[in-house]
Amino acid sequence: SPTILDLCKQLDSMLSRLARSVAPASRAFATAADASPYAGMKARRRPINAGAAQVVQLTKVPKGSSDATSLFPAPVRVSGVEGKYAHAAYAAAMRNTKRPVGAVEKQLNTFAAAVAGNENLRSALENPTVAVSAKKQVIGDMLAKAKVHPVTNELVMSIVENGRMAMLPKIASSYSTIMKAHRNEVAAVVTTAKALKPKMADKVKGTLQKHVGSKHQLSVDFKVDPTIVGGVTVQIGDKNLDLSVATRIQQLRRVLEQPL
Repeated sequence: SPTILDLCKQLDSMLSRLARSVAPASRAFATAADASPYAGMKARRRPINAGAAQVVQLTKVPKGSSDATSLFPAPVRVSGVEGKYAHAAYAAAMRNTKRPVGAVEKQLNTFAAAVAGNENLRSALENPTVAVSAKKQVIGDMLAKAKVHPVTNELVMSIVENGRMAMLPKIASSYSTIMKAHRNEVAAVVTTAKALKPKMADKVKGTLQKHVGSKHQLSVDFKVDPTIVGGVTVQIGDKNLDLSVATRIQQLRRVLEQPL
């Protein structure tokens, strides 16, 4: 069976072919865009998630001016209601002179973990029969003791007031997704049948980093799944590369099952 070093060479080759296949399409798109009658027009900055600021009133915007999400669009779009909260929080943090986007992420994740770890508190906050004023009092005290940033405070209080506490984990996750793009992070998941030794893990990560580029910060999550039998599968961004033995066996089985 192939070694991890052999698989790294195959992975390197697959990523190179993938990059070459994408490049011509990108150039063709750029050429078509240059030839467009709108090419000379200055594009108006479009909000990443229109209406987010109306759903979560995190910032006071002067009358007649654009909302915060228009002025500070997130580097990546996150869909759903949780995405609207995350985009509004990001825009509010970017609008602040100190731009505490990282602090908001850390505080939001800490608060979400604290609520998830307290069954009684979580149940009470998600219970629609409990008065919103009572929930806001409890949460307000918690946030005051934690000395969170005003943006974090306004976000959480908006979530409570709008009865969205059940979505808190998703909102926190959506905000972290935006922050990963903000930090130029690229997430990859590498799955093998057995845990890799540190040197082999570094080799795989180095292969992936080579194709991601030095401008991006690569974070790799190594997972173990015995069902792939051997080899490796890689999910990086929206791309999936499968070099597992299990997939090769399935491919061989399909070939053998075909009539002669």
